[in-house]
Amino acid sequence: GYDCARIGVQVNSNNNVEKVVDYDEIKQYLNCRYISSQEAAWHLQNFPIHCQSRYVVMLSIHLKDGQSIFFEENQAKTALRQESAVCTTLTAYFDLNVSDSSAQLIVAWTGIAATLLPGGITCHSAFSLPLDLPTVKFPRLTQAKKEFLKSIDLLIWNEAPMAPGTAKKCKERL
Repeated sequence: GYDCARIGVQVNSNNNVEKVVDYDEIKQYLNCRYISSQEAAWHLQNFPIHCQSRYVVMLSIHLKDGQSIFFEENQAKTALRQESAVCTTLTAYFDLNVSDSSAQLIVAWTGIAATLLPGGITCHSAFSLPLDLPTVKFPRLTQAKKEFLKSIDLLIWNEAPMAPGTAKKCKERL
């Protein structure tokens, strides 16, 4: 369900001499939850969301060519050749973002991080934020930039927790 925590620690022992704790950092990172667009809007608009059920979708996140496949005992070779063995919810999501790149915006807080992202720009450039953030209440945007930001369906903010709260508040006021 949506109110859960997953913790996994496995202790392996070699002939009862040495005990080794296996901690799978990738699995721990990937055990995450998806917040639907409705719930995100509720959070942004400060609507009461306590004691309400959420729609949770677990994306099948995997390393490259490391997705799970299911097959019957005699059908292993056939299962590997099928299109469904390659396509997962994660890869389909990536394909959608590539085919509809006009509906997404990729931003980063620092210029160095922005240069590493495909089509990435800094938050200052995307939202017309000044360098002296504590003094600004509303960013000054041209009408064209306002329309562009309204048309965005997907905002990817690289290292968003590292950005100052003032920057996030300015973005929320748009």
